[in-house]
Amino acid sequence: MEHIQKKSDIVSIIIVHYLATSATMRLLRTIEKKSTFEVILVDNGPDFTLKEAIQKQFPWVIYVSKRINLGYAQAINLGIEHAHGQWFMLLNNDVQTNAATIDALVKKTKAVDGLVSVPRLEDKNGAAANTVGYFDAWWKHPVNALFVRPRVIDQNKFNKPTRIDFATAGAMLINKQVNETVGPWDNRFFMYFEDMDYCLRLKKNQISLWYFPDIVMRHEKSLTANQDRKQKNVNYHTSLNTYLLKHRGAIVAMMNRFFHALR
Repeated sequence: MEHIQKKSDIVSIIIVHYLATSATMRLLRTIEKKSTFEVILVDNGPDFTLKEAIQKQFPWVIYVSKRINLGYAQAINLGIEHAHGQWFMLLNNDVQTNAATIDALVKKTKAVDGLVSVPRLEDKNGAAANTVGYFDAWWKHPVNALFVRPRVIDQNKFNKPTRIDFATAGAMLINKQVNETVGPWDNRFFMYFEDMDYCLRLKKNQISLWYFPDIVMRHEKSLTANQDRKQKNVNYHTSLNTYLLKHRGAIVAMMNRFFHALR
């Protein structure tokens, strides 16, 4: 009798592609076809010529595209809609990892009864990307608290599994039940602040976010975002305004715009 894979064993790897085709293909080559892996590639364009190459070289990959650039949050949600696993492994296409590393992250997360976790992200020289942190209380850092800004921590200070408040979504493992509790990623964030918003919602729902310093993935930082600096700035400020309106209201959002105008 053929073995039927249980959903609890399946990891749905969701990769959002935008530009940087060579990075996407390199990532797919390092992720082996496994019975416990389901790989979903969401193509955000811009030319949407990737489908044929994916089907030819990686026929086990589920290719998904609306033939428009949905933005990062909406692309994640689209990938999750097509996912069947109990775990969602979100990966930027400019992250380099392999099957063994993803397996190790899942095992360590289960070992601490965790539901959300992130690895250590390093650049090509082995330097930490410093993409984790905490949301400060009002008494500790009033300005950070007012603008709901996370305080980024030097990852080198951690040498054991640690609970944190914030991490970027470049490589994030999420249990399916978290999405059911916290809700989908906010589609209003086209690029930037979608991960900050999600982490803040995790904190408000008292869901721990675990950081594992001994699980390492390589990240070619901002490989796609740097393609168009002008549009990058527009996306940043638009998302920042949306974030502040959502979590602090119109007055704080207006204060932030005023401070930026003075720069």
